[in-house]
Amino acid sequence: MNQKGFCRRIKVRGTPLGALLALLLMTGLLPRQTAATTCLANQHVSAMTCVACPVGFINEAGDDVNGGDTTCDAALSLPPSDGGGGWSWTKDGGVPYGGFHTFTKDFSSGNCPGVYRVKTNKDWHENSGDSGAYGANEGVPPAAFDGLSGHDNTGETYFGIACGGTNCDIELILELPCSLRLFQFGVGARDENAFFNRAPSAMKVYGSNDMGTTWTEIGSFTGETGWTQAETRYFNADNSLGAFTSFKFFIETIEDTDTTARVNVRDLFLYGQEEIQIQIPPNDIGQGDSWTKDTVNTYNGIETLYKDYSGAVCPGRYVAKSNTLWANAGTGGTFGASELPPSGAFDGMPWSTSTASGLQFANQVGGTSGTEANIEVILEVPCQMNLERYTILSRTSSDANVESPSKMTVYGSSDMGATWNQVGGFDGETSWTESEMKTFTADGSMGPFGQFKFVFQRYNTAADNQHFSVGEIELFTINWHSASGSTVIIPPSDIGSGSTWTKDDTVQYNNRYTLYKDYSGSTCAGRYRAMSSTSWNGDSGVSSWGSSESPPSGAFDRLPSDSAQSGQHYSMLGVDMAGTSATSDSNGELVLEIPCEMELDSFTLEASHDSIASTRSPSKGEMQGSMDGTTWTMLGSFSGETSWTGAERKTFTASSGAGSYFRYFRFVTQRISDTADQRLLLAEVELHARSWRPAGEFLQ
Repeated sequence: MNQKGFCRRIKVRGTPLGALLALLLMTGLLPRQTAATTCLANQHVSAMTCVACPVGFINEAGDDVNGGDTTCDAALSLPPSDGGGGWSWTKDGGVPYGGFHTFTKDFSSGNCPGVYRVKTNKDWHENSGDSGAYGANEGVPPAAFDGLSGHDNTGETYFGIACGGTNCDIELILELPCSLRLFQFGVGARDENAFFNRAPSAMKVYGSNDMGTTWTEIGSFTGETGWTQAETRYFNADNSLGAFTSFKFFIETIEDTDTTARVNVRDLFLYGQEEIQIQIPPNDIGQGDSWTKDTVNTYNGIETLYKDYSGAVCPGRYVAKSNTLWANAGTGGTFGASELPPSGAFDGMPWSTSTASGLQFANQVGGTSGTEANIEVILEVPCQMNLERYTILSRTSSDANVESPSKMTVYGSSDMGATWNQVGGFDGETSWTESEMKTFTADGSMGPFGQFKFVFQRYNTAADNQHFSVGEIELFTINWHSASGSTVIIPPSDIGSGSTWTKDDTVQYNNRYTLYKDYSGSTCAGRYRAMSSTSWNGDSGVSSWGSSESPPSGAFDRLPSDSAQSGQHYSMLGVDMAGTSATSDSNGELVLEIPCEMELDSFTLEASHDSIASTRSPSKGEMQGSMDGTTWTMLGSFSGETSWTGAERKTFTASSGAGSYFRYFRFVTQRISDTADQRLLLAEVELHARSWRPAGEFLQ
């Protein structure tokens, strides 16, 4: 195996796939499925044997223990395949990379719609510059992502540097308008009867969520030789490392050792699962002038605006405000003619002065060469969320090129604005057109937050005394949870992966060892202990960790992953929970002991991160509390929750026990979401505290 343990190549030309699988079985290179066998990522069970998923299909590692999963899931392939050749992408000299212009393409429909961007750090064949037509044989970088065959500008990326026999160090970067968890990637050789051996022989693949500031290696290969014309080879990526919005393909070497040889890449393919992102506020919150002006609760002496939203996603009161008075502002709680207030930036509607949709600050400093404006626009949301990305829609008319922000910084706060943490921003966005939408990635690892601040710093012209204008600002998250009561979640988010907890045979629950973690942070510090009434998938015993172990601690580690990485989710084994057609309920217990005493406000369940969530999530359950681990009080319950999707989060209110504090919390699964009995899978269980206090404080 050439790929550091997690990459596997499938050669699709040459040996028939069936004969190849038979050969691997006879030689012992392909594992046969037994009770102790867990299939690798992108494998499924066929005739009690782990076999590779077809190209374009993916699967989680560890789903197939005991032959329980015999199918693979259709992968999302990005970019979309119907977008035209690489030469149909738009040159963008305003956003350079590595000394070269970049390329954009707006895919307005299908999966992961929005603007894609391609970058590279090396020059390419017949580079025609950042404007004008492409060269007749230009080997444009975006051709590597167009899915087309051919050569030169009809379907390949052809670099201008010679690196045969030495390191190439070429970066090909694809930025997406969504988050993709990469399971598999493909590399295609040149589709011509010459130079196909100039395909990569060694490559690394990285993912990023901060526009390339930091990169995480998720795949690699070495020693790939013997390429044939138009051949495509496929490699597994480490999907356990999460979803990313940018991918870097780092070409280290090529097969051809001729010192004059230059790199040819016909295509690079990405196969994975999109992390579904939710827009907050939802688009149906109402136009800007349907919000209420608040003359009592002001910000910097200026009226604020609020809207009470009763929909299913993040319901409650939204508040929009600014430290600077906006264009055509009315007074005394009324809207002026053609007013463009902060609420107009978050109403889900494009620019329209007749409905106060859009935001404008007139005659401000902020030219590209002068003083920065530092205008604050704040949105308070009635839930807690991690900001994954945000979009900005420019105003109508050609004034968008001058009035749109060229520099902006974005912050999040969890304490009503007492402290702010930077989660995003941009600089140098000097190319705007009328009603153009641009997507920007935020640092989704920070938070969750309930307040977001957008600081307008510069617009796209040198002179001061101009306007700032935007048609809309949209915020996107992968999940959200209720912010009723306190926003404190216990355990805290930095408690550590489930596999960092200590297995402890001296303290047992239902005759099974437990797991504990000592936490020294400021919130509810002390020893946490996780317990289960059943065995779990991949358990290797009290003295070691299995490579794909799914322990109780994985449900409380605040890491939203149910990947094959050991410890980051919880999966029952050996005991099936009652299906919806069963005659009686089950009683599967997942318990957390905490080092403080907590008044529970609500609890959130996060489903498994793939299609199996639809049948392995709880449809009926209870959350219970106890002070001694013996006597239990029912705090909240639900039933009939039969509709689950991958990574979906559902929050349930603790309707009982208000004013009561507990140290033990037990989630009891009574029925599963399938009609038939199934084992439970959960990515995460979160406890939302209305308040907490040190243990024993009530005795003082």
